Amino acid sequence: MVSIKKVSFETNIDIYQEGFSDAENLFLFFTTSDDNMLYKYYLNKKVKETIDLKKEMKIGGLNRYFVIFNKENYIVSYQSVKVYNSATNTVYDLDSLTNYNGMEYAIVDNNLNSLKDDKLILSNLFTCELYNKQMTDVNETIIACEQLNKKKPSYSILDFKNSKVELSSITFKDIKPETKNNTSEPWFKASAIYINNDILYNNHFTNGVFKIDSLGRLKKVIIIKSKYTKFQNTELFKKDDITTELKKNISYSTQVNGILYDSYRSKILVVLVHGTEDIEKHGELKMSNRPFSVLVYDADYNFEKEYLFDSLKHDFNNIYVCKEGLVMNANNKLGTNYAPQKLIYEIFTY
Repeated sequence: MVSIKKVSFETNIDIYQEGFSDAENLFLFFTTSDDNMLYKYYLNKKVKETIDLKKEMKIGGLNRYFVIFNKENYIVSYQSVKVYNSATNTVYDLDSLTNYNGMEYAIVDNNLNSLKDDKLILSNLFTCELYNKQMTDVNETIIACEQLNKKKPSYSILDFKNSKVELSSITFKDIKPETKNNTSEPWFKASAIYINNDILYNNHFTNGVFKIDSLGRLKKVIIIKSKYTKFQNTELFKKDDITTELKKNISYSTQVNGILYDSYRSKILVVLVHGTEDIEKHGELKMSNRPFSVLVYDADYNFEKEYLFDSLKHDFNNIYVCKEGLVMNANNKLGTNYAPQKLIYEIFTY
């Protein structure tokens, strides 16, 4: 990849989350946690705009929220069961739109391909009704939760036009048939995006990206392979302490951080975070400061190339597609040259 441009903006405010919109006038944005303000910084003109999310959404406040921009319109997902659409100026309570109890939902953080026409695809989260019941053995609880979650729909689709939630007929068990009775790939980290009329789905701790066509048929189309790292496949049920193994895998194992679709070049991109032995010696670096790759596949899902990055400089949590190439965060919070209260991004061609 070749760096062609670098942009930097002073925020003077602590950043809660940040993102990008591939609008006609490209802009970076960030949000705050205290007052729920959203700030837009346009790349090609010296203009900054502000949105008061609480005022626009007519609510008292936000927590655990995520934002996707579709050009100038935006989606806010919050409290794991509510979605606000600025285009319709409506809050959708997902619990009231489905008869499935005990479900929580997540959008792919700032990924425009979560949207298609009037529909938003949501990853269903790992939840367990047993957590409120006393069980003497934690391992038995986890195993029981595993069995419950295998039966749940793996994703949902919110139809803004008809105010309906459609639950996938594909269960968690269908998504990972190669790892039966194995909790080594926790359910609650997953991505689901649209590519044309299909859906791509990935459990972040598995090496398979699944293609789901418009008829709901499931096909495994991409096996993720890297020159630099390998996925773990620990049989946790053979371990004495499942919880310790779970935490270790979540924090240190090789995992997919996201799937992107580059419609300008008809490419599928997988952002892969490498697990390394060195990270285990430096727990403060887990989940945010380790090498990562961007793997490129063509429109027929054939592997083309792998680009290796050093996360001491770049942040794998903030990578976006634009007409020029990839927009990548160049201000890692745990990097040696981190600059607080700044948006710093590089644009790469590939």
